[in-house]
Amino acid sequence: MGLVPGRECGRCGVCCKVTVIDDKELKKPASVVCLHFIKGAGCGIYKTRPQTCRGYYCGWRMRSNLDDDWRPDRSGVFITDVGGEVSEEDRARGALKLVIGGVHAIVRPIFVEFVCTMVEKGIPIYLSVPGPVGHLAAKVRVNADLEEPVRWKDMERVVDRLLGVLKGLTKFAFDAPPMHFREEM
Repeated sequence: MGLVPGRECGRCGVCCKVTVIDDKELKKPASVVCLHFIKGAGCGIYKTRPQTCRGYYCGWRMRSNLDDDWRPDRSGVFITDVGGEVSEEDRARGALKLVIGGVHAIVRPIFVEFVCTMVEKGIPIYLSVPGPVGHLAAKVRVNADLEEPVRWKDMERVVDRLLGVLKGLTKFAFDAPPMHFREEM
């Protein structure tokens, strides 16, 4: 899957906070804003950023089915591949991690429709919330919880279950409230 033509990071920078970077050029723990991020402008060294950053793109940059409202700083949803965090089987099925920046992200109809589509297609979906500084995000696979309400097209139950998962993750995530990308970046 390649990049969506014409789609740029712009002022977003959610990846500049959520992701972990640990290479010789740059060391940045999870939930810490990169020292090169400029609020309202994006990456201050974008043209010369380290290779780790050059090779990374969030799901919004790579999925043509997501419009501009899905840019992470606008939607409150940071979509990323799961990498080695989950089973090989889930990775082979195209598992996605949806890092949620707050309740506002989950109740949006386009979010609910996206999650339902992924569940219908059998793509493993992991809902996640950032942890405190230096800790990886807490995450949980939501497919089994959503299969029945998705099958019955019961969007109200889908939203209720997603909100329940978010509440549980927030409590699990070191008793820290969920981060709000739009407010903090």
